[in-house]
Amino acid sequence: MKLRKFIATTIREYLNEQQEVDSNLVKNYTFDNSRLEPLIKNARKWRENDFIEEYVDLNDITIYWGDSYFSSPINKGDEVILARTVRDNNGNVINRKYSFYKKVIADKDYGTKHWDFIMDNTKELQDEAKKMYHQNKLSPKPKFNKNDKTIKGYHVSPNKFNQFKYGEHSESGQLGADFGFFFFKDLKNAKYYANVIKDNNYPNWYSDEQQKIINKFPNIENIIKRKKTLLELGEINIEKLEKSLKWNEKILKHVERDLPNTKSHNETISKINNLKHKINRVKELSLNSDEEKLLNEYLGEIKKLNSSVTKKAFLYECTIRLGNYDIWKGEDVGTNWGRVGDLEQADIEGYDVVIIEDADTGYGITDEIVVFDNDNIKIDKIIQI
Repeated sequence: MKLRKFIATTIREYLNEQQEVDSNLVKNYTFDNSRLEPLIKNARKWRENDFIEEYVDLNDITIYWGDSYFSSPINKGDEVILARTVRDNNGNVINRKYSFYKKVIADKDYGTKHWDFIMDNTKELQDEAKKMYHQNKLSPKPKFNKNDKTIKGYHVSPNKFNQFKYGEHSESGQLGADFGFFFFKDLKNAKYYANVIKDNNYPNWYSDEQQKIINKFPNIENIIKRKKTLLELGEINIEKLEKSLKWNEKILKHVERDLPNTKSHNETISKINNLKHKINRVKELSLNSDEEKLLNEYLGEIKKLNSSVTKKAFLYECTIRLGNYDIWKGEDVGTNWGRVGDLEQADIEGYDVVIIEDADTGYGITDEIVVFDNDNIKIDKIIQI
């Protein structure tokens, strides 16, 4: 009797738990496809892979964790439910309400890489996205109206392109400036930054070729390190150093006799000790003739490699349509990652452009322009630096 009562109670508790879990899954929910329309309409602004990922994200696909408030690692063989986040008639997310999408058995270990799991198991949505992308990527860009209020801006990039696209071209001197499209208001600052970009713009193949050269010269990295340390020591001519040591040892004899235990005495002893240490250090670091030859050959090949590289940077002179814009003070916004949240909020609030006066760009204090929509950017001229 007790056993039957225990079993009945256990089953009832289990069913109650399941009912509570399933209560988070809403039946007969219809996803509002209108959420996808702005993305599809603006397909031309996106790279294909970014468009597809954004399409999946806008479909509100998530992993359903039942009644748990915490996510878990996904391991091979796990049964995982993909669901859609449920929204109300105003498009607002309803807390902890989901609509069943499909059930998937994990074919490998994903750990906590949940988005990778979603992307690997939503092929049907991605095929749909790809179709939408190719149908709409050539849609015409709205033209500027003569009555539009505009401003000049200068953008710098290591890449050449004819249109700004989301996911690209957000380069800025300001660390953390990865939200929107960034422009210098001052041409002088833009040119300075362009030269910085150019000096550091090595082609993708450069590091591979450099490594091939390094591999040809055994122990070259150690040789370079020793040579660099030697140069940092200043005077490294052993003959001159030993001559200076002998001179100071001669002076010490006179000082010990005439000025023992004085400041001059102690300073001379210290100078002699430093000279002895430096002589030993120079002898330890000095390259022999074979190493010098190896270093010169290596530097010759690196020089030849560098001469084959054409470094480029591109300066874009643009007309920017201001639309609904706001003006901020650089000292109020701050620098680096702290300002990204402010820019995201400005975009959410419907601003087309933010002008940051006296922004700390990392390459001078100057006015900076942040544009959230590339429809508001017209490229007037591309200058190769």
